[in-house]
Amino acid sequence: MSLSRLHSCFVSIFLLFASHVLMMNALVCRPDQIQALMQFKNEFESNGCNRSEYLNGVRCDNATGAVTKLQLPSGCFTGILKPNSSLFGFNHLRYLNLSHNNFTSSSLPSEFSNLNKLEVLSLSFNGFIGQVPSSISNLIHLTHLNISHNEFTGSFTLVRNLTKLSFLDLSFNKFSGAIPSDILFTMPFLTHLDLKKNSFTGTIKVPNSPSSSRLVFLSLGQNQFKGQILKPISKLINLSHLDVSSVNTTYPIDLNIFSPLKSLLVLYVSRNSLLPSSLNSSDISLHLESLVMRGCGITEFPTIIKTLQNLQYIDLSSNKIKGKVPEWLWKLPRLFQVNLVNNFFTDLEGSSEVFVNSSVQLLDIAYNSMTGSFPIPPRNIIYLSAWNNSFTGNLPLQICNRSSLVVFDLSYNKFTGPIPQCLSKLPIVNLRKNYLEGSIPDEFYSGALTQTLDVGFNRLTGKLPRSLRNCSFLRFLSVDNNKIEDTFPFWLKALPNLQVFTLRSNRFFGQLSPPDQAPLAFPELRILELSDNRFTGNLSPSYFVNWKSSLFKTDEDGRMYMGDYKHAYFGYEDTMDLQYKGLFMEQGKVLTSYSTIDFSGNKLEGQIPESIGLLKALIALNLSNNAFTGHIPLSLANVTELESLDLSRNQLSGTIPRELGRLSFLSYVSVAHNQLKGEIPQGPQFSGQAESSFEGNAGLCGLPLPKSCFAPPTEQPKEEDEEEEEGVLNWKAVVIGYGPGLLFGLVMSHVIATYKLKCFLTMIHALTCRPDQIQALMKFKNEFESPGCDRSDYLNGVQCDNATGAVTKLQLPSGCFTGILKHNSSLFELRHLRYLNLSHSNFTSSSLPSEFSNLNRLEVLSLASSSFTGQVPSSFSKLISLTHLNLSHNGLTGSFPLVRTLTNLSVLDLSDNQFSGAIPSDLLLTLPFLSHLSLRKNHLNGYIEVPNSSSPSSRLVYLSLGENQFEGNILKPISNLINLEYLELSSLNISYPIDLNIFSSLKALLILHISKNRLLPLTSDSDIPLSLESLALSGCGIIEFPNMLKTLKNLHHIDISNNRIKGKVPEWLWKFPRLSIVNLVNNSFTGLEGSSEVLLNSSVQLLDIAYNSITGDFPTPPLNIIYLSAWNNSFTGNIPLQVCERSSLRVLDLSYNNFTGPIPQCLSNLKIVNLRKNNLEGSIPDEFYTGSLTQTLDVGFNRLTGKLPRSLLNCSFLKFLSVDNNSIEDKFPFWLKALPNLKVFTLRSNRFFGQLSPPNQGPLAFPELRILELSDNSFTGSLPSSFFVNWKASSLKRNEDGRIYMGDYKNAYYSYVDTLDLQYKGLFMEQGNVLTSYSTIDFSGNKLEGQIPESIGLLKALIALNLSNNAFTGHIPLSLANVSELESLDLSRNQLAGSIPRELGSLSFLAYVSVAHNQLKGEIPQGPQFSGQAESSFEGNDGLCGLPLQGSCFEPPTKQPKEEEEEEGVLNWKAVVIAYGPGLLFGLLIGHVIASYKPKWYVEIVGPDKHKEVDSVSLCMSLDSRCDSFNNKNSVESNM
Repeated sequence: MSLSRLHSCFVSIFLLFASHVLMMNALVCRPDQIQALMQFKNEFESNGCNRSEYLNGVRCDNATGAVTKLQLPSGCFTGILKPNSSLFGFNHLRYLNLSHNNFTSSSLPSEFSNLNKLEVLSLSFNGFIGQVPSSISNLIHLTHLNISHNEFTGSFTLVRNLTKLSFLDLSFNKFSGAIPSDILFTMPFLTHLDLKKNSFTGTIKVPNSPSSSRLVFLSLGQNQFKGQILKPISKLINLSHLDVSSVNTTYPIDLNIFSPLKSLLVLYVSRNSLLPSSLNSSDISLHLESLVMRGCGITEFPTIIKTLQNLQYIDLSSNKIKGKVPEWLWKLPRLFQVNLVNNFFTDLEGSSEVFVNSSVQLLDIAYNSMTGSFPIPPRNIIYLSAWNNSFTGNLPLQICNRSSLVVFDLSYNKFTGPIPQCLSKLPIVNLRKNYLEGSIPDEFYSGALTQTLDVGFNRLTGKLPRSLRNCSFLRFLSVDNNKIEDTFPFWLKALPNLQVFTLRSNRFFGQLSPPDQAPLAFPELRILELSDNRFTGNLSPSYFVNWKSSLFKTDEDGRMYMGDYKHAYFGYEDTMDLQYKGLFMEQGKVLTSYSTIDFSGNKLEGQIPESIGLLKALIALNLSNNAFTGHIPLSLANVTELESLDLSRNQLSGTIPRELGRLSFLSYVSVAHNQLKGEIPQGPQFSGQAESSFEGNAGLCGLPLPKSCFAPPTEQPKEEDEEEEEGVLNWKAVVIGYGPGLLFGLVMSHVIATYKLKCFLTMIHALTCRPDQIQALMKFKNEFESPGCDRSDYLNGVQCDNATGAVTKLQLPSGCFTGILKHNSSLFELRHLRYLNLSHSNFTSSSLPSEFSNLNRLEVLSLASSSFTGQVPSSFSKLISLTHLNLSHNGLTGSFPLVRTLTNLSVLDLSDNQFSGAIPSDLLLTLPFLSHLSLRKNHLNGYIEVPNSSSPSSRLVYLSLGENQFEGNILKPISNLINLEYLELSSLNISYPIDLNIFSSLKALLILHISKNRLLPLTSDSDIPLSLESLALSGCGIIEFPNMLKTLKNLHHIDISNNRIKGKVPEWLWKFPRLSIVNLVNNSFTGLEGSSEVLLNSSVQLLDIAYNSITGDFPTPPLNIIYLSAWNNSFTGNIPLQVCERSSLRVLDLSYNNFTGPIPQCLSNLKIVNLRKNNLEGSIPDEFYTGSLTQTLDVGFNRLTGKLPRSLLNCSFLKFLSVDNNSIEDKFPFWLKALPNLKVFTLRSNRFFGQLSPPNQGPLAFPELRILELSDNSFTGSLPSSFFVNWKASSLKRNEDGRIYMGDYKNAYYSYVDTLDLQYKGLFMEQGNVLTSYSTIDFSGNKLEGQIPESIGLLKALIALNLSNNAFTGHIPLSLANVSELESLDLSRNQLAGSIPRELGSLSFLAYVSVAHNQLKGEIPQGPQFSGQAESSFEGNDGLCGLPLQGSCFEPPTKQPKEEEEEEGVLNWKAVVIAYGPGLLFGLLIGHVIASYKPKWYVEIVGPDKHKEVDSVSLCMSLDSRCDSFNNKNSVESNM
């Protein structure tokens, strides 16, 4: 027999033997016991384990064959544990462990008492709910009882009879009430007691002889115990583990109280106030191995730690500790885990080798303010996290020698240099948002461990490394926002586990369809983000076949977010920037259920594949800004989970499929700027969208567009030959009319001169117009909605010919008209027009009427920013008198317009449209007078010919060709246009670097914008025009400061943002005599050359140095500074007080730095103040004077204390106020209601306290407030029923200036966009831009009680509502069904009762709901808004049943009694009023009869002399003051 056959025979025998060994334990069991065991297994779904795994946990008595032990494998069973289960037939069981199985909201059967021989019972993590049955007290032999991590309610369980218990774990449930004070007397053997995270109160008594207590483990944290429980605990001298986190003491805890506990090894005192002196000198146990003091408000590093030589784990996170981490910490000999997250540390004491010899294996110093180079990591490091600091220099190469390292997270720092070569060894690598350069190392060996690789937002180049295909464990790959230039990596399809893949904003190019035109499908991919690259071609019909997004499969381990949770000591959650529903949100956690495809901002064409309809589980789809043609696929209606759909800016035609109205979750749609036509489907998915979602489609009509699909055709007016008539005047009529006209004219001139009547002065130009022309003008005005201008505004832009009285000029005021410009408009009757300017009107996706050609005397025609769509009619070529044509900023399509015949043109502006194809090469030859040509931001290609030397030279002085598809051959002819003063060539598709010397011949050039191109190195001998006043070189890959600038003494404006320039900004830059605007954003600058006064005498007025790595003190600002932005650097020291002396300063943004000290006193002088995320101290200055200019004030994430300054009342322009994440201690500022413009107000995570109800119990309403964020404070009391009356969120009114985001856009030279940390749909996302239409209320994490006011239903425009983690009682208001825009609703962790209103199913946009951990009951309403949620959204409600919970509702529905409280939000008020009169009359009559005759039944009920008291029921929602006294209620505190 050969060796190979011998070997295979041996393996077979071994496997057979092993399978028998697994079942050996069960072989001694009686057959009836085996049968009962299998019957028990068959009561459940048991996909998580097979027969042998199940029986492996069984033990039987050798003598009797009865089952004595049953330990289920984790995750084995799913189903309901019923009272008649065969489990309760195992009467000989002594050990039963069912932990970590899913009994789907089963209540605990009382039949457990049948198992009266049990010694060990473990039911943790089982999904049990309800009260523990009293029969559990019959299990008198129990020594070990663990029912932790369930949803048990009620009082402390009846365990006094269980006198043999040594181990009792009730943690992580919802038990409440007092614990038995004598528990340690009735259970003398108790060694382990865990009551953590319930709502227990009371105290415990300790035996007179403390040594008699055997208790070694005591966990009482996160309950509602008071401080009096601490003293008896200090007598339990055998304790080795003590957790008293979040004890509700009213005084700081003195750690010396634990000094008697000499055996203590583990002490948790987090979220308590600690006595400072006890942190530096305390007699606590020197044996301590773990000390956790998270969130205790500590301000100095506790020196008591120095004495704890046995310490293995220290947690000081979420405190306020300043300065450096002491060097002695790393010398503690047994230190294993250190958590210093979220403090104000600035550095580590010691050398770069300070912790190289430390025993630390898990180190987390994230979210501090540390600067300088990163020290050499400890030798045995496993987990290293230092994200969100300001470390600089290279990444430490020693990580390549750390074989134990699993997680390496240095994201959000300022590291430079290359990525180390050893990534293969590290499962988790996050280097996001640094300044790393070079390429990703191509060093991933076969069997690489890498699971997460995030190198987004760096400066990486080169190609994707092909060795990535060796990373078979890779789940998350993000290389977004770099400069990687490569084709699409089809070869990555070989990775079996890749779930997230983002290439956003790089230079990827080529086809997205596989070479064989097969499906792209990756085995596990859920998120594919390819936006803003250069992908081309079309997608094959089968492109989306076999994608992971077609499945609804949930994550195997039940985790909500993607990440690594398999390690015993840490968990890691993946994060990514989310582009969703038109918003860009940074650092969102990635839901395991989230599935998205984003191909936007490429050059894809052809039809959208019908196979897109196979992606059933897709949440978001973005194909915008491409060149897709054809129809919108009907199959999209099958993508049932879709919430966000963006198909805007393509060339799609046909109609919008009505079938998309079936997509219940669809809450964001944009199909703007296509060629769609027909009626927009009517339904909440569409009618609730903004108009901008459908603009740019000439043929679309119906809501939300103002254009109706059913407007009756208007009769065309008969055209009269005005030209022939107007010269034939009736002179007799002239004479007759002259006298009275003269007399009236004299009278009127006297009136005007005397009273200066404005209405006459503004119409003076129109007085020379003939009556028929005035009539035509007014007729034109009446064709549109014109709320933006009145008659005098309109006529002020009119001029008529003095001789003929014909209109020759019409200039509409900006924003005057809204509507469709029709072919038969009376505009086209004004045939003597020479000047027509309709710019900045909203002609709602009108096509350009060909009748413009009727106006053949036009010399100036401006139609910019007017929402025109479609092609330019060929008849425009007849306007041969035109000298000025401006069609910019519309949605016009097609080839280059026919303008060759317009030989008089001097100005031609076609920018910001969708024109495509080649420009006429002879354009400058056929338009000899052309001086201004702007074609920017289209899809044009080709080149231009320039007149030769023998012909007259071109008059062109202004040329803008950027962001088209021109190639390099356009540059040479441009260099011959020697009269050019303005040249803009951004984003040319050139395959080679541009040599700026090519422009040396343009001696008259004043402005050169050549951003987003590659340039040859910029040396001091570059020969560019010395006359330059403005130079923009943004995003050109420049690595050294361009010395050639030194010669440009006339420079006003320099922009070298988004490059890779290192080192210091040279001192000579600030000496340019005329320099006004400097933009150095997003480079790698580390400082400014020169002294602290280097900027002082500069002429610079607008300075932006944000997103660099500049350290040290901030220099003295320039004397005439207007705009100063330096956010996201590492500046330290105080904010320069000279900002108070800069009277011109309007914007001060120093956020995301490390400034310390107080806030300057002069904020009133500044419009925009953003000091967010520094280390500022003291209080907000109370120095806002009357007439203060402040519009935005953001001081969040500092260390501010004190109260809100009352002088904020003087800030009548204030729109945005954020003081979140400080330590401000004050009551709610009702007085801020006086501010007329306040829209955003956030107090999150401070120490605000007291009532939220106004003193008069009326509405809280601020005049303009849209966002109110009060979470995580200590507000108490109830909300009156009228609380939400007259809130801004009740209005769907759009922003007046049409802006998408809140901010300041009124300055000609800069704009400022407000940002806010968004808590939305269960996610927390940092730095989101604030939509003007966004409206949210967040009162979570307070102690509010009573009922949720029914007036919440008045907030029609509310997008998100979060009232979680309070103590609200009563029912969920029915009126919430009226909040028609609601997308996110979180009412979890309250004490709400009753059922979930079925009416909430009418909220079409509702995509996130959580009502977990309340006291709700009944069936969960069946509909996509609910069945599509996670089970966790409904857990912790004993009586709830139905999908998405596993348990169904078996009982037939019983008829619900009518409850007046539930009806009150849906009363028909008209009926109430109508019925009121007869009811009053009849009531008076009956009352009179009863009072007069006092029938016997009346006397028995009421009594002879007293009236029955009845609780008033609130029948009105406080819509007026008559209801205010009717609706006042109070109640209980939140469970944290």
